Amino acid sequence: MPSKGRFTIVAVTASALAGAVALSAGLLHGTAQAAAVAGPCGGPTSGDCCFANGTPGCNDTDCCTLICGIDPFCCSNTWDGICADQACGIGGLCFPPEPVVDFLATSATPAPNQVQFGAADIPAIPADFFGPGSDPFDGIVPFMGVPLDPGVTEDASVAMQRANDPVFPFEPQGTSGTVPVEMVEMNLRSIDPVTVTFNGGQSPELWSMEVTLSDQPTPPGQLTALKTHPNGGTFDADFFVHPVFTFVKTDDPDQVRVIDTVDFGIPPMHLFISGGNFVHFVNPLLEIVLPKLSQWAPGILEIVPGDPNSQVPTGFTASSDGGGVQHTVEPASTKDGRCELVSKTIPANQTACTTSTNGDGTKNVRVSFGMNASFRDNCSCCEYRQNVKGEFKYKGKKVPHQMNPGVFLQKDTFNEDGFGVPTPAGSNANYGRRGDAQNPAHDRYLNPAVRGAGCTYAGTDAPGMSNMQPGAAYSFNLAFEGTIIDSCNGTTLQTNTWTVNCAGTAFGPPADPLIEVLTETIINGTGAVLGVYLYPGDVLTVVGSFVNGVGEEPPIDSAGVDITIGGLDLFEGPDSGPLPETRPGGSMAHAVFNFDFPPGSPPDLLVSFTFGPETQLIAVTLPAVCPWDCGGDINGDVGIVDFLALLGQWGGPGTCDFDGGGVGIVDFLDLLGHWGPCP
Repeated sequence: MPSKGRFTIVAVTASALAGAVALSAGLLHGTAQAAAVAGPCGGPTSGDCCFANGTPGCNDTDCCTLICGIDPFCCSNTWDGICADQACGIGGLCFPPEPVVDFLATSATPAPNQVQFGAADIPAIPADFFGPGSDPFDGIVPFMGVPLDPGVTEDASVAMQRANDPVFPFEPQGTSGTVPVEMVEMNLRSIDPVTVTFNGGQSPELWSMEVTLSDQPTPPGQLTALKTHPNGGTFDADFFVHPVFTFVKTDDPDQVRVIDTVDFGIPPMHLFISGGNFVHFVNPLLEIVLPKLSQWAPGILEIVPGDPNSQVPTGFTASSDGGGVQHTVEPASTKDGRCELVSKTIPANQTACTTSTNGDGTKNVRVSFGMNASFRDNCSCCEYRQNVKGEFKYKGKKVPHQMNPGVFLQKDTFNEDGFGVPTPAGSNANYGRRGDAQNPAHDRYLNPAVRGAGCTYAGTDAPGMSNMQPGAAYSFNLAFEGTIIDSCNGTTLQTNTWTVNCAGTAFGPPADPLIEVLTETIINGTGAVLGVYLYPGDVLTVVGSFVNGVGEEPPIDSAGVDITIGGLDLFEGPDSGPLPETRPGGSMAHAVFNFDFPPGSPPDLLVSFTFGPETQLIAVTLPAVCPWDCGGDINGDVGIVDFLALLGQWGGPGTCDFDGGGVGIVDFLDLLGHWGPCP
């Protein structure tokens, strides 16, 4: 008997597919006849059954009789390529086929993917399994797929092996067939860590869960398909698995616990699939991983029979008869570098404004929340980003907050949240960027705990103000954006927004500054910002702000900070003791100095800024509050000083030349039209 050769699936166009589908009603020569045509089957002059041999029939009697019974042309005329394909091609009928492997990806829809410990077919995890005193564990653990071999089978997390195609393209509608089937590979991981407790609910620990297959054999399963149209139909299956559950402690990966269900005496789990879809010829535009040596592809629905352009991938669910497992899969995709978001909770567990008191009597106010997301398929493409806008005020005065080089918290404009300049030790500059060196607890990728590869993101933030003097007025009003992006394709997947608003001990609404000028510097080895603000009532507020870790550093004492301005009188400095701090992301400590700024004060300032042993002189020029406040007094009010300045500049250029054509009647009328407070 000739041996079966190896065949390769050739890519075809959609139009060619349509022709193949039409032919698949019976890949025969003309109209099939009911009876076989007698011919020279097995004769010494007959050619090879696996090739177009130019003679009627072929040299293997059994194969020749079988094929000619289906397609009499092969014996009455000549054994051509169609006859050879029916005998030895993909899904050929004559010779034992090679096993076919279907590679499937774990899907997020239509059913949840989960293991339930404590179900009829998966017992609860016993006490002391995770360590002395660990409580029994039962409950549901959702899971996601982990690619078996990303470079070869793409996002496939499951491999199912069958003996052959259950039905073939040339068989008529209504044909059914059954083949043996078994699961040969599986790689799953819990979406979120499992919480394990000890001694009756105490001392919680987090353990990730991985699910693979035992190397012990299982009873045989079977798959039955029914052709409901020429190019496809539906299928059912039942099969058995021996899962292996591996638990890894998230903060100590060397601690591993394994449940091999064979070793624990747990019977193989019996899973069922009902009503899955299949096709014979797959539209190549679907970009899926096709099984080799097969013309039967599971998980594809042809909505309009005969139209391959109507094909869509569809998931199908395997459920265990004891209720312990639900697992939905779909054809593995060859679409490279695309992130898939499985779930997210952003923000997670947001608290109310929470006040605490330090040992020295100063006050802290914070709001805490988490940012949690899980991904699958090309996890390295999935990244978290966080933006923030808003402002902090202390004793009625705005204080600056720097997040990145040249980037400050703005009241009405979102900017990327950051941890200050320079970046605190042990932290990254921003949330969620996979290329950063650190993987800290407040900005961490897990499963695995490798920043560039983890399929889970877990971040925390605690914006607020700290070290405030008792009775001091404070407020912070912040808005956040939490976004999941596909960094490989430059696309945004989903964005959530939320707010944080806290205020206390306020005496009337705090005023907004007329002018804000911010200057970055490094002083005494510390990243700092000098903020200069002009307020109504002739008050100039200067704030020295210092990067101070991410909330865990010792406070900065006000005794080490001083600010003076030549020609201006200080009427209020910072309270003695620790400086108040603000945070989203990184913390900044603020020393607030208030100066009298009477009308006519010059806009050019030389600020002496001292922190510890170092003093810097920083030149600051205050811009006009509005164009018509042109008289040099910078008070946010258009009045007699500005009118006299305009008259003094009449006929020439100057600060009161609003239209650029020289100071004249147009500028005079414009100034009068804006008399009073700047708009």
